[in-house]
Amino acid sequence: MFTINKQQTVFRLIFYCLLIIVFFTFWLYGSLYIDPDLGWHIRMGQVISQSKIPISDPFSYSMPHYQYIDHEWLTDLLIAKGYHLAGTIGLAMIFALFVVLSLYIVIPQEFQIASIIPLTLASSILSFPGIRAEIVSWLFFAVLIRILSNKEIFSKWKFIIPAMFMLWANMHGGFAAGIGLFGGFIAFKTFSEKKLDVTNTIILFLSIILTLINPYNLNLWKEIWITFSSPTLREFIDEWTPSYTHLFLDQSFFLILSLILLIRFWKKVNLFEIFFYFLLLYLALFSKKQIPFWQLFALPVFAYLIKLFYIKYLNKIKSLSAFWGYIILIFVFVTIFAAHAKATFKNAYSMNPSFFYPQNAIGYLKQNQPKGNIFSSYSWGGYLIWKYPQKKVFVDGRMPIWVEN
Repeated sequence: MFTINKQQTVFRLIFYCLLIIVFFTFWLYGSLYIDPDLGWHIRMGQVISQSKIPISDPFSYSMPHYQYIDHEWLTDLLIAKGYHLAGTIGLAMIFALFVVLSLYIVIPQEFQIASIIPLTLASSILSFPGIRAEIVSWLFFAVLIRILSNKEIFSKWKFIIPAMFMLWANMHGGFAAGIGLFGGFIAFKTFSEKKLDVTNTIILFLSIILTLINPYNLNLWKEIWITFSSPTLREFIDEWTPSYTHLFLDQSFFLILSLILLIRFWKKVNLFEIFFYFLLLYLALFSKKQIPFWQLFALPVFAYLIKLFYIKYLNKIKSLSAFWGYIILIFVFVTIFAAHAKATFKNAYSMNPSFFYPQNAIGYLKQNQPKGNIFSSYSWGGYLIWKYPQKKVFVDGRMPIWVEN
């Protein structure tokens, strides 16, 4: 007979098993899937470690004088060092750990059992597998969410937030989303308390100012705005295209279930959480690249809503019936996750160097150095920068919104 304590133990084991599954799934993806941008991340890190941070494009012959801003220069440096020490398999392990930490950090301990289904569905961020600089932003964003979600944690750790943003601004442009979230939090806090907290306002101001401590100063913010507002990205680059036309089944379930529960229990959720749930959802629907930020923010809210639903409707059901019902639901959603994982594995396998990238052609070019330039496809640009640095490329993944002045 399953007692309440035994049931909770089973659910906590399931929770941690899910995290382990997500870790190994992302690790395997990262080991198989060579992102088209990985090559220039590694090569840029090598250039920075050997000389200095470039202020113009060092890799293409088509736009060599373009004033390039590497908003993730420090991450590039760490990727290059990590690749030198551990190869792609070691790097994939590190980034898989970042993904799992991001999911784990945003979930308060008291919501771990209620978060099992949301966690399973939120693992649909595996649509973004591999060794990707943006995963660093997921981790920073998760830490910020956790600090802001608890009064005691915020009171204790709010003074480290400016330093966190200073580091984040040198690791990935996603720090701008963090500034938006933090600014919104201070605004809603001021509104609800009907007074301005001077200390919190100073912390927000310092957080913004310290993002300017980067190699490009204010131009970093300009670059982020150009990237975020570019219609070219949303039209031609897959990960920036709208998601509302082709959500995966697990993403659709995450959206529908969380939305239904939010509408049912909206009075139990604070205005800050409601506002950013819908704001980040809007951004996610119009750009697939924003889905992880929305899901990370919505995950603890979703878990809280499930806990409210249980208290309201399921508390009177026999404990054993509720237990097995929850187990069945977990099995259904794990099956959906597995189907998504299978599809992503297929895509990851197709992006393996043995199939997608011109390995043999690079070997030939190294033995028979051509005199002229090489016309490279967009998807191969980063790989050529990495594997054949003797020649500059025509185009690569950094360049879809570049316009020569």
